[in-house]
Amino acid sequence: MIKIFKKLFNKTKILEETQNNISNRTTVNDNFYRKDMDHTISNNNHYLKANFDYAASTGSLYKHDIFENCSMYQTDFEYCRFEDCYFSSKKNIVSSFNCSDFIITSFKDINFKACTFTGTLFDNCTFNNVDIQSSTLENALFDNCSFTNMNLSKLNMNFAQFVNPKMNEVTLSASQIPYIFGCMKYLKNTNDNIKISISKELISINQYFESEIFKLIDKWESKVLYDYKMYFPLANTYIALGNYNDAQQALSQGITKAMSLSDYRMIKFYCKLISEVDAFDKKQRHKFYNLIKCFSNSNDKNISVQRSFLRNIAEIKSLLFLNNKKSNLKLKFLTNISIYDSQKLQNVIEHIFSISKMKYKGFSNEVEITIAQNSPLTISIYVTSDEENIYYILNQLIEISNKTALKDILKDNTLQKYSNNEVYTYTSELVEYCSDNSINLTILEYFLENITHKNLIPNCYFANNNLLIDKL
Repeated sequence: MIKIFKKLFNKTKILEETQNNISNRTTVNDNFYRKDMDHTISNNNHYLKANFDYAASTGSLYKHDIFENCSMYQTDFEYCRFEDCYFSSKKNIVSSFNCSDFIITSFKDINFKACTFTGTLFDNCTFNNVDIQSSTLENALFDNCSFTNMNLSKLNMNFAQFVNPKMNEVTLSASQIPYIFGCMKYLKNTNDNIKISISKELISINQYFESEIFKLIDKWESKVLYDYKMYFPLANTYIALGNYNDAQQALSQGITKAMSLSDYRMIKFYCKLISEVDAFDKKQRHKFYNLIKCFSNSNDKNISVQRSFLRNIAEIKSLLFLNNKKSNLKLKFLTNISIYDSQKLQNVIEHIFSISKMKYKGFSNEVEITIAQNSPLTISIYVTSDEENIYYILNQLIEISNKTALKDILKDNTLQKYSNNEVYTYTSELVEYCSDNSINLTILEYFLENITHKNLIPNCYFANNNLLIDKL
């Protein structure tokens, strides 16, 4: 059943990889007790009453698989990907799913107890009559998921995130809601059938926001002096109520206290909360970041503090300045410009900057250009702007590039409706300059983030595979 195979990797290296490849078949009811199943690849299998107890299946890929009445006790399913799968079981599932991805996967009539889902992604998943108890979902993301007939009040959902959820006959914990990213915003704008649990009583969403939430605010305000983590639900609640001044004050106090204790993990969660709110502009975000830097103990000789700082500081900065609601474009050009051709490089950079900035029209996009000496030079462009501007800039950068490898992404020519004469002038000038000076700009890759209208941009990621392999 387990097959060992060797795999060729690119044209310059041959790497030997050992993988478990479970062959496609209708039913699998094997005993995997304490088996090493790391990096298993499974497709279109029906695991019926299979025993996964104490098995290690880290980094595995399961596609179109059914898990029915399987035993999963102390199973390691960390860093796995479950795509278009189905889970149902009469046995309690006690396993670790940290940092795994569940894509278009269904869970029905199943109980999870003492499980860990830290950093786990649930994308377009359905949960029907699922019981999750004594489990942790810190940093878990539920994106476009539906929940039916569920009690979510008996588990730790601190710092999990809901994006566009749909709930029917669901119970949430009154005290947990303010610790969940996106939950309060969802509750304020939904008509879904939801009850909120407080002690042994169930109340409606309206009752929660009309009375209970103010009791919780009083409770948190009385505790912040000796528990700085109370600033998080306090700030999140103020944001939900539109009280941004008090929210900003609570966030500043929470960050300051967390900094004094070198709790960078908690600071990261505060910054994620800041990043989710449009009310905090770039200037305010810089104030928060400067506050963190002022109190930073990055030079602390304590090795654990140093590790915590290094582990979190990059994500903290990214959350404050990159993880926003605007669209982002990352594009890299391979050039034939030598490091000694300073005049050519200057002219190319100036034109690319003018095209990307669009300052003349009042947009003043955020633009960052990096030059790397890879013999010849590569030019990396990072632009943050509104979605239509990003769409326009991408097409202008494609226009100045060598288009031989870009046939597929050039089929959509609807760009012209966003045409702007001034930017087009910069583009025409650069095309002419490159032609006259035998300058070749070839796109190695580009990546688009926060694109909501996928019909405008058919390809959110492009990689010039031939050139990328040549550079390995």
